[in-house]
Amino acid sequence: MKKGCFYQGSQFRDPSPLEPAIEKALDLAQEIGFSGEWHFWPGGGWGVAYHEDELPQPDAREYIRAVTGWTRESCQRRGIDLPRLHLEPGRSLVARAGVAVYRVGTVKKRSSRLATG
Repeated sequence: MKKGCFYQGSQFRDPSPLEPAIEKALDLAQEIGFSGEWHFWPGGGWGVAYHEDELPQPDAREYIRAVTGWTRESCQRRGIDLPRLHLEPGRSLVARAGVAVYRVGTVKKRSSRLATG
């Protein structure tokens, strides 16, 4: 089974940087001769809002629509079979589902701190 993947980083809040990367990856898939059943992972995780100034939360559906659309159109233009597409919505699915709770176990006390600089 042929596989194609690349990783462009994570915390994307705008899917547009993925389009040129998908184009280049599919150029390579065409050159290699991917056909039949093959898998494509255009990596990178969809972003989440960690701070109020990052609201509203990016919609994962926007990311999915963009990546699937670019992949479909690019494969059709090149005349290559559509791949099984694997996406990494990652934190965007679970980030708002919970809260981290910590307990301080030990506090280190020192009589002085060293100055740096």
